Amino acid sequence: MITKSRHQQQVEQFMHLAGQSVPYIEARLDPKTVELRAKLILEECLETVRALGFTLELRGGIYSDPVDLMGNLDLKATREVDLIEVIDGCCDIKVVTTGTLSSFGIPDEAFQTEVDLNNLMKFGPGGYENKETGKWIKPESHQPPKIAEILEVIKKL
Repeated sequence: MITKSRHQQQVEQFMHLAGQSVPYIEARLDPKTVELRAKLILEECLETVRALGFTLELRGGIYSDPVDLMGNLDLKATREVDLIEVIDGCCDIKVVTTGTLSSFGIPDEAFQTEVDLNNLMKFGPGGYENKETGKWIKPESHQPPKIAEILEVIKKL
């Protein structure tokens, strides 16, 4: 069964109170709503980075590829970590990203489970930690999460 988490239900209650559209089927969003969702996600992420004690410095250019962006981004530790603001920021990130799914009429639970399990599979044979960055690198044989397949199931319901 394709369901919405309790968290998504609460986010949708907030969205209704804020006058935001929450469709019940896969929706196409107008450009203004898409831009709002992008700005909300970016704002909360940047607030959380600041709470972690960092200032961002971006070296010239326009970046649409996250890998290119990260390669031209310097994080400067400029203050102490503010744990209260980190917690608030992480929770707000969940709210705006879950709200974005809701804006598209997408229930979160099946997708989140698929992505969570897929991330754990990165620790299979061939996966390793990049010692320089601390990021876990997936094995060459790693397959992406089956998001398209789950979406097809939802469309048929």
